[in-house]
Amino acid sequence: MDEPTSGLHFADVEQMLTCFQSLLTSGHSLIVIEHNERVINATDHRIELGPGAGESGGEIVAEM
Repeated sequence: MDEPTSGLHFADVEQMLTCFQSLLTSGHSLIVIEHNERVINATDHRIELGPGAGESGGEIVAEM
């Protein structure tokens, strides 16, 4: 998913995270492109791409 929290209220983000957790619990995998700190903090694995945007990006600069 690409920036699924765009335009969402904080309560909607929490509901979306609950849905994500249900999907993960039932054996699905999720790949999410996101800048929302609440969503980032809920992840098991993070990959930061960069160092810039567009033509200057696309390289893995950090993994956690």
